[in-house]
Amino acid sequence: MSYTYESTGANLNPITMTDGNGHTTEYSWDEYGNLLSVTDPTGVRTTYTYNARQELISITNGVGDTVHLEYDKHGRIVQVRDALGHVTSTHWNSAGQLASVTDAAGSRWSLTYPELAPEELHVPAFVRQSDTHRARDTSRPIGQLPVSLTDPYGHVTHFEYNNGNQITAVTDPLGRTNRAVFDAWGNMVKTINALGAVTNYEYDGLSQLIAVTDPLGARSEFDYDLAGEISQITDATGVVTHRAVDRRTGKETTSSGGILGSSFRHVDYLGRVIIEGENNTQNFASSQPVRRASQNSKSSSASPRNSETVTEFTTYDAAGNPVETLDAHGGLTRRTYDAANRLIREVSAAGRAQTFDYDQAGRLRRIGVGLSVPEQKPTVGENVEWEEPTAWAYTTLTYDAASRIIARTYPDGTTEHTTYDALGRIVRVQHGARTATYAYDRCSRLIRMSDNSAGTRRFIYDAAGQLVTAVDALGYRTHFEYDAAGQMVRTLDATGQVTTYIHDAAGQLIRTVKGAGSTAEITSTYTYDAAGRLLSENNGERTRAYSYDYQGGGLLASLSVNGVCAAEYSYSSGASSIGHRTVTVRDYASASALRVRDSSAFAGTEKPYLEHRFVYDSSDRLISRSRSGFLRSDDQSNAHADDDIHERLHALNTFIKTGAYTLTYSYDADGYLITSVTPYAKSTRTVDGAGRTVAVTTHATGQPAHDVISSVFSYDPLGRLTRIRVGDMVSSWTHERTTGLISDYVREQVLADVRGFEESKVLERTQVIRDHNGRVIGLDSTGSDTSPDGLVLYSYDDAGQLVGARSASHVWEWEYTAGVMMRERVFALDSSNGSERSVADSRVLEGERIFTHNEANQLVAVEARAYAGARGDAGELAAHTITEYTYNLAGERSGEVTTDKLTGASYSREYSWGAYGGLTSVTDSISSRAGISRTSLISDAVGEVSAVSDGEGITVPLMWDARSDIPHLLGAGATNAPSSDGGFSQAGIPGGVTPWHTLNVPGLTGSTFDSTLGNTPGLPTDWGVPSANATPIPGLPTGFEFTGAGSLRVAGLDMLGARVYDSPSRRFLSTDPKAAIAGSSWFADVYAYAGNNPLEYVDPRGERPMTVADYRKYQSQEGERFMQQSLRFLALVGVIGSLFIAPTSILLAGGVGFISGAANGAADGMDFHTPTAISTGIKCRLTPFRKAGKKHSQPHS
Repeated sequence: MSYTYESTGANLNPITMTDGNGHTTEYSWDEYGNLLSVTDPTGVRTTYTYNARQELISITNGVGDTVHLEYDKHGRIVQVRDALGHVTSTHWNSAGQLASVTDAAGSRWSLTYPELAPEELHVPAFVRQSDTHRARDTSRPIGQLPVSLTDPYGHVTHFEYNNGNQITAVTDPLGRTNRAVFDAWGNMVKTINALGAVTNYEYDGLSQLIAVTDPLGARSEFDYDLAGEISQITDATGVVTHRAVDRRTGKETTSSGGILGSSFRHVDYLGRVIIEGENNTQNFASSQPVRRASQNSKSSSASPRNSETVTEFTTYDAAGNPVETLDAHGGLTRRTYDAANRLIREVSAAGRAQTFDYDQAGRLRRIGVGLSVPEQKPTVGENVEWEEPTAWAYTTLTYDAASRIIARTYPDGTTEHTTYDALGRIVRVQHGARTATYAYDRCSRLIRMSDNSAGTRRFIYDAAGQLVTAVDALGYRTHFEYDAAGQMVRTLDATGQVTTYIHDAAGQLIRTVKGAGSTAEITSTYTYDAAGRLLSENNGERTRAYSYDYQGGGLLASLSVNGVCAAEYSYSSGASSIGHRTVTVRDYASASALRVRDSSAFAGTEKPYLEHRFVYDSSDRLISRSRSGFLRSDDQSNAHADDDIHERLHALNTFIKTGAYTLTYSYDADGYLITSVTPYAKSTRTVDGAGRTVAVTTHATGQPAHDVISSVFSYDPLGRLTRIRVGDMVSSWTHERTTGLISDYVREQVLADVRGFEESKVLERTQVIRDHNGRVIGLDSTGSDTSPDGLVLYSYDDAGQLVGARSASHVWEWEYTAGVMMRERVFALDSSNGSERSVADSRVLEGERIFTHNEANQLVAVEARAYAGARGDAGELAAHTITEYTYNLAGERSGEVTTDKLTGASYSREYSWGAYGGLTSVTDSISSRAGISRTSLISDAVGEVSAVSDGEGITVPLMWDARSDIPHLLGAGATNAPSSDGGFSQAGIPGGVTPWHTLNVPGLTGSTFDSTLGNTPGLPTDWGVPSANATPIPGLPTGFEFTGAGSLRVAGLDMLGARVYDSPSRRFLSTDPKAAIAGSSWFADVYAYAGNNPLEYVDPRGERPMTVADYRKYQSQEGERFMQQSLRFLALVGVIGSLFIAPTSILLAGGVGFISGAANGAADGMDFHTPTAISTGIKCRLTPFRKAGKKHSQPHS
């Protein structure tokens, strides 16, 4: 970098600066040495002006937007006015101290200072600050620091200081005081929170922190090298992390035990990272001790070159811009910059291109994404060049005078508008029919938010800024209480249900009681090790105990349930391939359950187990998932397959007979899935420049090599899926121009006649009718595969809950109290004598159900009535049943009994739950029939249903897609799961007059029910009980069904990831493992399905509902893999990071996304940039597995 100066030498400031690429930035100065302008190499110019006192008074950017500054006579800034005219002002007291700040919205923050004693007023400042004077009085701090801060509402926070000007106490507006103690060197040696919990800090003679002891006595230690940098960290359980720096070579090495292994990086003399990698000198196993990294440069250089794997190599241009990055798989990403060193083009390792344009102020103006499938140019040598994309999608950004993005124009021409208030806070976001608005109090806390689906929610805070009340769109209130340390200790929902939380001195949640004080309390308790890892959790039904390998990096080693070992975990790295990591789970609990059902299973094995194995490459992408066999097979053939086709056929036979299988995945250079191999098929994908799958070629196992199924996917300019063709089946979706939402769906079969001409047969067509808010208010379905309901109209309450559905012959109504369903009614429409259907007199009540709940909002009874005489005699009962429900101590449904009050007949169902909290059996018995039917399930250690058995002895193993974040069933036994396009919503919403069930697979019938109620004309079949006469699918257990949502239904129950859904009762069988969103209508009901709006929300994972738009985003984003149940807490950080397990109730108490979901979900699935999320004090340490697909770099706007 070089500089030039004026030839006169009068100005000592440079007038040009030329970077290493030869690009020159120009500076101009006035005669006083004030900077007047800066012009970058691309011509972007920023100018500065000054007043007569040489004070900066304005700054103007390249498009003329100007910020003005004003000063008082003492040269202090008193006003800043931005380019939009918004003013922030400051006030100073007579002593020259900042007294207050008034923001652009008129909110005033004030500071007060201590008054000097009378004798101090006559002592000059330089004397008061001298050592001699300070020795006479050390009772107060040196200088004049603020002793209080008053917020715009008059709430005061007080500060205390020691004589070193360090804050020793902070007292919040509620009178809660946190204190700090310092030693003579100014090191903080102790903190005491408002509850009296003490944390101690220790230092060495160089004031380096060497130990921290928490309030429970857990001690973490730190060591340093001769340069004063941390060289070792030892946590309270003895887990050690080493760090060594070779300053001669610039190599930094970090090492831990187990699979965490050892990583390194090289930095150049400018501190830039040029190489990152891993050491592979050992195959670290969880039982092996940690090898301390050497800090000796000679020993480091003596290591063999092949002991290190470079995972990333970066080169820089002369101006210091990273221009090339070479990853562990040989993929090269190239970047190009303009003369001002702004990124203007990036070509990924797989040839996907992005471009970036900037405006005259240097702000990002346009982003271009190449859409065509990347193609290589013919190359000579090792350099790979890519063809220029033939199609592009551009997104354009528009700014206001304050350089805030106010509009995003997307590739399809639609625009998203964002409005800000005077403080730059987002107050409105609008895209098509979707609008979200936000309001804030004078302390910038979110107090009101409104969107199209959930209505308006309000939030109230106490003087300390803690959320104390959330009000949903219907006015129902939820209250929150906190202890002196700011930890949530109590919630009171709108139904009067109380949940309490107890924390230990270290702030860890140790006990939760849901329904506290009621007869239906659900109590969970937790213990932790000294480093905060979860050691045990007891939910009343089962006690889970976790052990960790402390020499192996503190990773999870085993899980015991009620004192019996349920699962063991092991980890290895670099065993078969350099850079690969393997996680192995030995599942003893599932094997034990299988042996109970079949004594011949695992014959000859003393301690049987299922083995699950996950293999990840050096980029943490899943490349293999396998499971050992568990079914008894009489075929002991181990014939080796000599080609790919026969190998997959052998794998399928093995899976059918034993349940063992292996899934393999491969990726392109950008991390997008290109090949997947299962026992059922081998699929190859084509991915375009935007990362979208545009074609899939599938070869089914057992079919001739030339017999493949081709799938083609089409998208609109915004990237929305518009058409799928799989073989002769075509699905298409039309999006409304202004709203961007689906307005029409067609599924058809394309048939070729004898002349080769194609004809299409429409199987289903659905027109989606929406209101001005974009909500679905009508579905008009026609075609051979549709329901007979025809046109159905829907209505909602102000909170977005579904309250009504109307077809040509019937009207349905649903009633809620504080988000808990209380009543369901169906009316017949009488159109005789020309009466209009909208007239209340034309409605005749045909049936109703009344839902009764206990104090914990658990459904305890449903009374159903069907009335005879659908044309007038509504008072006579045609059927009358009462179903009563029971629960275990964990809040899981344990049984139900349905009694026919007219005949006395009864039907009962019992549920049992396994070691991992999954459903393991459903037992049905009917008094009027002989025998008992029983369906059994194996819910395994990784959160999947491994097998299903019926009472006839049919057991079928199941296979799930290991990469899918949303549970996706691949097949059951010999039956490959049928495909489904997700219907009109692309998310599996069924539609119809009662959209409370999951979508059925087109062409397959759903669950059958049998009872007097269920067979009453006009009433839904699911008001009855599961029929024993249901026709099973050949080769599958009785009651087994595939669903159109990609999962399965067993005994009428939908398996939706973490939970089981019972559509007749409109509820899940267990509580939601994640907290509801504060201010949501369903906050009080942890059993609710789809947020009480199954047309706008889905629950595919059984973990808090998501919008349809969010669901489609999950489908389009590749590889985000969360291992469920025990493995869901396993964190891959870098390679695979330190593991923390969080209690389930931490999520219920306000862990991940507790209230933050309110802000982030306010826009209801739109890609809005929402305000900062509200948060509570309860934290949860959860880290997901990395995404497989890499995201392109995005410059800052």
